[in-house]
Amino acid sequence: MAKLNSKWFTEDKTESEKEETRKLLSLCKPVLDKLGKMCYNNLESTRTEMRAKTTYDKPDWAAYQAHLNGYEQAYLEIIKLIDSIEER
Repeated sequence: MAKLNSKWFTEDKTESEKEETRKLLSLCKPVLDKLGKMCYNNLESTRTEMRAKTTYDKPDWAAYQAHLNGYEQAYLEIIKLIDSIEER
């Protein structure tokens, strides 16, 4: 399992706050895993749309492609954050 991503602690000022965040993440892991699966499914749909020939039929297909790229990056970031959580 990956090391817990430091972005989880950006609002924590003390070590006790960080420990509380660790505990909460561990407790929420099953729900966050479901969220991760939903994001992964949406990521796959987005990638399918990115490769679809009909995407290039749009008058402003380059902007649409950039829009889909943004979704892809967001889904990947969420999945990465969730995957960094270890169950206890």
